[in-house]
Amino acid sequence: IKIIGPDGKEAVVTLEEIMKMEAVELEAESKRGPSTFKGVLLSKVLEKAGITEANEVTLTAADGYGAAISGEIAFSENTILAYERDGEDMSGDEKNGPIRLVTTEETSNVWVGKISTIEVK
Repeated sequence: IKIIGPDGKEAVVTLEEIMKMEAVELEAESKRGPSTFKGVLLSKVLEKAGITEANEVTLTAADGYGAAISGEIAFSENTILAYERDGEDMSGDEKNGPIRLVTTEETSNVWVGKISTIEVK
């Protein structure tokens, strides 16, 4: 995942690096119903890239789909980059895997899957 900071500097965080970070679980409701997601706080991934605050964070999928969330939501304890859903690795999920945004702070239409870029403003 390429992370672009507010100053234009770029960093790359791999799925392997994310999976080595401290994992959290989040109960959230999507179009498929309630699920338990496992992943890492988006805030921790941004901090790993040297970003400690944001006004807006835009996540873009490999297919070009994207959504923006506020900096407040991005740094919330209820916003994660998930790699497991209900105990199953999401790497086999053609639509959303291997990693997707999950938050209880917004509707699931901002839950970008197949994240390739995170841009912070």
